[in-house]
Parts: sequence; C-alpha cells; structure tokens
Amino acid sequence: MKLESAGMEVGRARDAAATAARTPRYEEIYRELVNDIRDGRYPVGGKLPPELELCTTFAASRHTVREAVRRLTEQGLIARRAGAGTMVLRRTRSGGFTQRISALPDLLAYVKSAKLEVLEARDIKASAQEAGLLRCRRGQAWHRLVALKHLRGARKPVAYVLAYVHRDHPALRGVLDRRGVELHDFIEARIGERIVTVEQELSAKPMGKEANALGLAPGYAGFVIARRYLAASGTTVLVTSTIFPYDRMRYSMSLKLA
Repeated sequence: MKLESAGMEVGRARDAAATAARTPRYEEIYRELVNDIRDGRYPVGGKLPPELELCTTFAASRHTVREAVRRLTEQGLIARRAGAGTMVLRRTRSGGFTQRISALPDLLAYVKSAKLEVLEARDIKASAQEAGLLRCRRGQAWHRLVALKHLRGARKPVAYVLAYVHRDHPALRGVLDRRGVELHDFIEARIGERIVTVEQELSAKPMGKEANALGLAPGYAGFVIARRYLAASGTTVLVTSTIFPYDRMRYSMSLKLA
C-alpha cells in the first residue's frame, strides 16, 4: 500500500509539472496578480506596482508582464490612468467585458485582441435597414460576414458581429472568410492605407437571432456598437455592427479638452 501511495504521489507531481510546463509565464503572473488583488494586497482604489517593478518581482520580461496586465484590464480588475498609474477597480473578475477607449490607437489595440468565429460569409444586396447602417443605396452589393466575437481569456463569445466589406476591396473579403480571423488583419495591411477615422454609434435593442447564437433567450437586452472604418483617402473600408448582451459589456470613454 505504501508503494502504491508513493507511486500515486509521484504521478501527481509529474502531472503538476507537465501542467506547469504548458502554462505560459504571463498566465502564471496574471493568476498571481488576480489572487493578490482578491486577497487585498492591492486594494480597490490603490495602485498596481509600476511595470518595471513587476518585471523585477516576477523575473519576467516587459512583454510578458504587459500581457498579464492586459488580461487584468480585459477582466475589468484594473485600469490605466494617464499620469496616475494603474488603478485597481475591483477585487473579483467581472462576468462581462470592459472596453475603455481614450483615443483611436486604444480602439485599434482592442480590435487587435479580438478574433472572429465565422458563422456565415456571402455576397448580399443591402436591405433598407442595412443601407442605413452602410450609408449606401438600397440594393448595393456588399460582402457580409456573420460571426461570433471572442477575446483572449474569455470563456464565452462576447458578442454577435455583422461585418460588411465593399466590393471594391476584394482583398479584405478573402481574409473575412477565414475562420478564426484576427480583426486587425483586414484593417490596414490588406488595403495599403492607414485607418485614420472610426465613426461610432451606440444604441440598445432586444436581441432576436443574435440571442440564439449566443446561447441566450430571444428578447435579451443588447448593447449595439456600429463602426465605420475610414481610410486616409476617405473611403469606407469596413463597417461593423456588434451586439453585446447587456451583462457582458461595459463601455468606458475618457475625453480631454484640447
């Protein structure tokens, strides 16, 4: 019995070592910081240590620490404040997703962190409702993508997405149709132009078929973000309409006087 027990302990140790070997370093740091915040080492309203101090504490690179901190931000535990450091907002992870935008680079950084699970991709002629979103005439040809949005670290899809590419941008269409596409792939590199303007509209509505795709009951309250991505030439590169369940999304924006 003792030999059997010892063998089981060795097996558990090997399993633990194998699991640890598969866990990225940034994930380990993220989990430790989550525990520290939960246990009150970094209290709500207080500050997280500076990046260089965290690098020293965890003997990790700045890139690794930044990834861990980014995950804390996505979970709504912390927020970076210009000139004030990184503030602790809550002790436990929220069930939803917090998006904080203060400038266009923040928005594009968020776009880079998201991936799409493609449900449908096909050519369409804009309906009357879509023409209003796309600011085009009814019946104009577009390529439409229907997808679920996933963020790193989130167990469930956070949103239902409609994305439209004008037929004048066939290079984007090929990227849209790939499963697991990273959103930023079709922003700038594929068209050879910089995105200089993003027009955004916020609204609310009860969800219909979107709720079914997200595993929710029809009529569930939704928060809609419509965006139009414009290149330096003034052309509309991409139009998206993203609907979040009301309890999986919080939106925060800071504005400064020039």
